[in-house]
Amino acid sequence: MYFNLKKLLLIFVFILSFYSCSNQKVNEKAEAEKDFSLLKIEFFFSEAKQLNRIYDKVECYATGENGDVSMISTIPKNNWEYFMIDVKMKTAWNSKADNVTLTAEVEDTGVYVQFIFKYINSKWQLIKIIDSST
Repeated sequence: MYFNLKKLLLIFVFILSFYSCSNQKVNEKAEAEKDFSLLKIEFFFSEAKQLNRIYDKVECYATGENGDVSMISTIPKNNWEYFMIDVKMKTAWNSKADNVTLTAEVEDTGVYVQFIFKYINSKWQLIKIIDSST
């Protein structure tokens, strides 16, 4: 009887800890989505926020005429230059890849740039830029 009770208690503790971890991940995801809503407003209009959201380095890619994407450079955080752009922004949430894409598009100009953010160290950080402008 003592052995069965001990085994039952161990199973209960395991299930409880699993539920707690699962619930924490749901709360973290909700917080991440809320944080991104603020980021998409502030990123293009605040130099401090922009620099704060750069991870270690940003990979820069360009899309060629035939649609292939190739890396053109890497910008270290300490070489990042602030830019402000008044754009029509679209967002796409990709929860499987755990990243978010913020698209800057200037109508009737051919400018189309994707800023890809990943949730790192409890905040959205820019990790990649893909320029598909024509």
